[in-house]
Amino acid sequence: MEDDILPDYTRISSISGAFSGYNNVPRAILNNAASRGTQIHSIIKDLILDIPVEEERYLYNNVRMSGEIEQIYLKGYIDSFWKYWKTIETCGPTFPERMYEDILRTTGEVDLIAEYKGDRLLIDWKCTASKSESWAIQGNGYSILYEDNYCSVIDKILFVRLDKEGRDPEIVEIQHDVDLFHSAYEFYHRFFKNQRCNLEME
Repeated sequence: MEDDILPDYTRISSISGAFSGYNNVPRAILNNAASRGTQIHSIIKDLILDIPVEEERYLYNNVRMSGEIEQIYLKGYIDSFWKYWKTIETCGPTFPERMYEDILRTTGEVDLIAEYKGDRLLIDWKCTASKSESWAIQGNGYSILYEDNYCSVIDKILFVRLDKEGRDPEIVEIQHDVDLFHSAYEFYHRFFKNQRCNLEME
């Protein structure tokens, strides 16, 4: 379940999600993916903070379209995470609270901010089967939010796509492109937000 946000603010993920190609995916599948991702993110955060993770948290109850429940073992995603995390010498990783920006009235929550070789990294964990062009919108939206809230420059935007079998993750560096985000924002508010079906019902 998504957390509540202040009224009249738009989630960065809602803007990027409109361009993700998920429109035709059944809601039950999207809900499962979101819930599974939330569980994986929670485990990763605790591991980074050196908080013990009980073995049962690696099990996820996936609800199939038939209503049948199957348990999925999430350890592969975590093994993939470690393969990336152990390669960087991070300094003071932080987990910013939900951020708000009052001009465009957008909001978002960054997975992780970390320092590496003098660069400030904005890192977002992904558990999808493949990368998406919509990540460029999401990454730039988060970067704009962070820089507005903390008056600090993001040097690199990294989306880390974790492998469910535990293989090396795919590291996708998002190029800074403020104009891309602003264009997506305008299109979202004009064509996607509060969209309703206008077909005549016979």
